[in-house]
Formats: sequence, C-alpha cells, structure tokens
Amino acid sequence: MSATFTAAGIGSWSPLLIIGDTLSRKARAVVHNLIGSDEPDVSFLPTIARAGTLELLVADRVSAQLGLALLSSARPIYLVDTDRPDRNMRLVVTGDITQVTEPETQRLIIVTVPVQEIPV
Repeated sequence: MSATFTAAGIGSWSPLLIIGDTLSRKARAVVHNLIGSDEPDVSFLPTIARAGTLELLVADRVSAQLGLALLSSARPIYLVDTDRPDRNMRLVVTGDITQVTEPETQRLIIVTVPVQEIPV
C-alpha cells in the first residue's frame, strides 16, 4: 500500500488508496497601496501549513472503523505516501470524518477527512 497513517501510541493504518485530495495554502503577501505613490508596499508573512480534505478508499467497514479510531485520536498523525511524496505531512483532523459506502460495489467505503498540516 502506498499511503500509511501513523499516530504515536495508536499504531498505523493504510487505506487501499487516497483517491483524492484538496489541499491549499494561503498566500502570505500583504499589499498596501500608498497614497501618492504608484508603487505599493508589500509585506511578506511567514509561510503557513496546508489545509484541506483527503478522500480515502477503504476495503470494508472493519478497516474503516480501524481508520476512524486512528484518525479521530487526539494526537498528531503522520501521513507517508510512497507514490505521492508531495502528500507527506504531519497533520491533525480538523472536523467531521465522514464515511460513505461506494455505490457500485456496496462493499468499499469512501472516507473523507478534513486535515490541517502541522509543521514538523
């Protein structure tokens, strides 16, 4: 499996696949238009971490429940994705974790997780 979630004191869990991600990072430049000047003053703020949503494909309800236990733990979680290293991060879950039965197979589960990256 290419993606693994790990939480200290809980263990590790791997979905079948991360089927999608929507991660964003806010721009950190503030532009000040100065009276009487054609050139603005720009302030650059420190970079902040990514936030967004991960969509995970899970084999069955048992695996989904194991994933929910790990993802809903009150501790930082490490995501390592060997196929997509750009997804690697230390994160916390920031809202409701949802799970939906995949309509075609009625066996696979899609788990949606809102996340916030934590700088290491």
